[in-house]
Amino acid sequence: MSRGIRVLFVIVFFLSAMVSITVEAYAGPSPYDDPVLATYTGPNGIKIISHHPKWVDKAKLKSVWDELMRNTHFEEIKYFKQVDIYQGDYVSMYYGGVATRTWSDGRQEKYFADDGRIAYFPDPHDGSETGMAHTLAHEYGHHFTLYYLWKKEKVSLDDSSWKKSNYARIRGLTSYPQVGVNAEHEWQPAEIAAADYIQLFGSPNARKIIQFKGRWTGMYSTYMYNFCPQENMNLPLAAQVPGLYEYWLKLAGQPTANINVPPTAPVLALTNVKESGFFSRTLIFQWNRGLDNKNNPISYTLLEYDSPDENLGYPVAFSVNETKAERLVYDSENGIKYYRVLAADPEGMIVSSNLLKVDLQNPQVQKAPQDLLFRDVPPGFWAEEAIAELVGKGILRGYADNTFKPSKKITRAEFAVTLCNLLGLQPESAGWLFADTVNHWARGYIAAVREAGLIQGYAGNLFRPDKQISRAEAAVIISKALNLTDSSPEVPADVERHWAREAVARVLQAHIMTGYPDGAFGPDMSLSRAETAALLVKTAI
Repeated sequence: MSRGIRVLFVIVFFLSAMVSITVEAYAGPSPYDDPVLATYTGPNGIKIISHHPKWVDKAKLKSVWDELMRNTHFEEIKYFKQVDIYQGDYVSMYYGGVATRTWSDGRQEKYFADDGRIAYFPDPHDGSETGMAHTLAHEYGHHFTLYYLWKKEKVSLDDSSWKKSNYARIRGLTSYPQVGVNAEHEWQPAEIAAADYIQLFGSPNARKIIQFKGRWTGMYSTYMYNFCPQENMNLPLAAQVPGLYEYWLKLAGQPTANINVPPTAPVLALTNVKESGFFSRTLIFQWNRGLDNKNNPISYTLLEYDSPDENLGYPVAFSVNETKAERLVYDSENGIKYYRVLAADPEGMIVSSNLLKVDLQNPQVQKAPQDLLFRDVPPGFWAEEAIAELVGKGILRGYADNTFKPSKKITRAEFAVTLCNLLGLQPESAGWLFADTVNHWARGYIAAVREAGLIQGYAGNLFRPDKQISRAEAAVIISKALNLTDSSPEVPADVERHWAREAVARVLQAHIMTGYPDGAFGPDMSLSRAETAALLVKTAI
C-alpha cells in the first residue's frame, strides 16, 4: 500500500445465506460512487477504468495499462482485475487478495480472491511518468507478494503470520522491533515487501535513474528512484539482501540462473577538504567503483541527509562511472550532515554505500576507499593480496562477470596454464603427448609443462586435464619447479604415509604451502583458485 493514512477496508459479499466472504486488505477512503467516464480493456482482460474527468482519452488509459504491464509479472497476473482512476487528494490504494469464507457451520476457509485491483489518484503527482510508474509498481507489488506468500507459504503480510514467512527470515524483519502490521507505514511488512518489488521487479520507468549536473536545483520527490529507492532507508536495499531476489523467483516458479547481479556496494569516504575562498570550502567525497556481472556502466548519486533516519536525501551530485564528487560548504553552514552514495546498473539494480556522518564545521578526512579487484574478493579476504599481485602480472585471470571465484577448484589443465604463465614457458605444439589432450584447449600448455619435466600423466598415456588437481599433486609440481631438497622431518599425520610425503615435507619446510588450522594438510583435497594464488605468490623463481 502506498503512503498516506489508511483505514481498514472490509467488503462483505453475500453469496448466499450459507457463505460470506471478508476481504482482508486495506485501503484509504475514495469516491467509489463517482461515475465511470471511460474504460480501456487490455488484451489480457485487465481494465483501466476512469472516474476522473481529465482521464477520459482511451490512449491515455492505454498508457496506464502499458505501464502496469511493464512491471514483471508471472501467474499472479491472472488474479488481477483492474485499475480505477479517481480524482482526489489521496495517493493510491490496493485492495483484494486473501479472503475468508465463513460457512454456516462456523468453518472458515482462507483463499486468494480473484479481485486484485488498484485505486490510483494521479492528482498528487499530476500523473507524471515517474509518479505513475512508481505508484503502479508499488501497488502491484502488494498483489505480487501477497499472492505468492499465500500460495506457497500460507502466510499473509497483513496479519501476524508474516513472522512465520521465509520472507521475514531472509529480509531479517524479525530483528527490527519496529516492524509490525500496525506499525508506522514504513515499518509495515506489506509496505516493505511492495518497496522490494519495485527494486527487484519494477518497470524501467519505476526504476528510472534521474540524471543531473551539479547540485540539484529542481523539485524532487520520493517517486524518484535514485533519490529514494525505498520508503524505509533504515533497512538494507532489496538488492543487498542475500537470497531475496532468488527467493521471490523461486516462489513464482521461475529459474534463478543468470539473474541480474547488483553492483557491489560502494564505500564512501570524505577524503579531502579544500579552502575555496569567499568564506567557503569544498568537501571532496570519494567511493570505490561498483562492479556488476556484465561490465555495465554504473551510475552514482551522492545524497545528503539532515538526520540518519531520513528516507529522502537531497541530491548533491550524479555521475556515471566517476567515483568522486564535491560539496561546497559555506562558513555559515554548521551542524551534522549525513551522506550516502547509491550505485545503480542500467537495469535498475540499486545498492547503497555506508551512511557517512560529517560535521560541517569540523570535517574529518579519511583514507580513500580501495577499489575492488573482483566482486567476490572483499577487502580483507585472506588471499586478496596474492590474487591482486598475480592478476596484475597476468599469471592469473578473473572471469568476464567481474568475479575471481576464489573457492572454485582448479583443474590440472588450468594449473598447467598457470605454471606456464608463472615460469614464462611457451605453449608447445606437441599436445599429442597425451591421448586425452589432443583436442583440448590447453594442450599446448600441458605439453610445455610436461616437456619441462614438471608433470606426469596417468597410465594409458592419459593426463586427465579436467580432473581437479589435488594439494599433494601441486606440492610435487612446485617441489620440482623450485628444485627443493630440504624437507621437514615432521609432517602432518595425514601425510605421513602418503605417496607425496617427501614433496609435501619440502614445500612445508620452504613455507610455500601450509596446513589447515586443525593440523591437517589435506593432501587429497582439491586446490582452490585462492589457494593457488597464495601458493604461487610464495614461489620465488
